Amino acid sequence: ESIDKVEFYNGTTLLGEDTTAPYTFTWTDVTDGCYAVIARAIDNLGGLASDTVDLTVGTGCGQGPFLGSPFVLPTIIQAEDFDEGGPGVAYRDIDAGNTGTAYRLDEDVDIENCSDTGGGYNLGWVNTGEWLEYTVEVPAAGQYIVETRVASVMGGGKFCLEFNGVDKTGEVLVPSTTGWQTWETISNTVSLDAGLQVMRLAVTSSGFNINYLDISRDVASDVPSSQLAGFALHPCYPNPFNPSTTISYELGAPETVSLVVHDVAGKVVQTLLAAQPTGPGRHAVVWDGRDSSGHTVAAGVYFYRLKAGDFTQTRSMVLVK
Repeated sequence: ESIDKVEFYNGTTLLGEDTTAPYTFTWTDVTDGCYAVIARAIDNLGGLASDTVDLTVGTGCGQGPFLGSPFVLPTIIQAEDFDEGGPGVAYRDIDAGNTGTAYRLDEDVDIENCSDTGGGYNLGWVNTGEWLEYTVEVPAAGQYIVETRVASVMGGGKFCLEFNGVDKTGEVLVPSTTGWQTWETISNTVSLDAGLQVMRLAVTSSGFNINYLDISRDVASDVPSSQLAGFALHPCYPNPFNPSTTISYELGAPETVSLVVHDVAGKVVQTLLAAQPTGPGRHAVVWDGRDSSGHTVAAGVYFYRLKAGDFTQTRSMVLVK
């Protein structure tokens, strides 16, 4: 067998071919952007083999959400799901390569496997002066609570959160949690404008790991307390659970209620209540550990979020197998 030719494609568009080793092609007048170039080798018996290379030309394809759409608040943002765009655009990382060798291996951001409840990944080896950005959508202006999941052996690390270039938190001190995989949650309140914006997580002093940021609406500061009297989302029972758990909540007045289960990446798993008119008092809903397609979900951490008028609250639960 021998190679007859190698064809070169930009996606599905044929750019050219070469019939002589070492089989090269020069692509000229290329517009700035990101491209998936495919080299397809064809042998004399008609056999095929191909390989794909991601190329960035000029300024690249610009900054954009890694998961395809902005994070819509309130939601959980996994620290490793920073924007696309590459170094100097979506992030700054002092060390070359991915020291943790996990998840996004094509980026120079240090990501490792995480042993926090629910697993997944976390950022590690953060250094002073590094930053990462996330495109977010803030539906309504107001106060928001940011709960950041952190781990640190010695403590003393610091970071701040900027929205559209404005520091909203000041320096946040990370305490000692006694281990790089011993996790604690620290909380801050930020005042945000409505609209699409870029959130920057900026490291001002090194020495900690980050798993995720859980951003929720601070309803207590947005509406008079009298309007919130009697509203509560209770811990589900049992928790951990298998195969089902009961989620109960309290309404102090008639409201339209939504109750949604989502995973640690913020993806909706199951909608238990969708804009359901509900009277005051205590109510309960059972989740059977299935997604919206009726399939049993994997073991892990899930979050259930109640929205009743101006009241919003989120709690976590653990499905075990």
